[in-house]
Amino acid sequence: MDSSNNHNLIPPVNYSGHPNNTSIEIEVRVEAENLLTGERFHTNSAYFIYVALNEQGQPTEVPRLELTSDSERRRFDEGRARQAHRLKQAGR
Repeated sequence: MDSSNNHNLIPPVNYSGHPNNTSIEIEVRVEAENLLTGERFHTNSAYFIYVALNEQGQPTEVPRLELTSDSERRRFDEGRARQAHRLKQAGR
């Protein structure tokens, strides 16, 4: 994907953490449905990184997530691990 401008995030997008102060990682899960049986199945998932920008187009801090469950903490930690892996692959 070259670019995406989302002004309103709509489910089924799940916040999974932001490894730094200016970005968030979201997971998009795609499901298909058999219209005859109603059966749904997972087809693919993707992770997107969004950088928050201020009015001048510069990165700006986003509020920290309030992690209240073990599942949320696990997903946040997994997001941090993915970010560390991406940075390592980029040589940073």
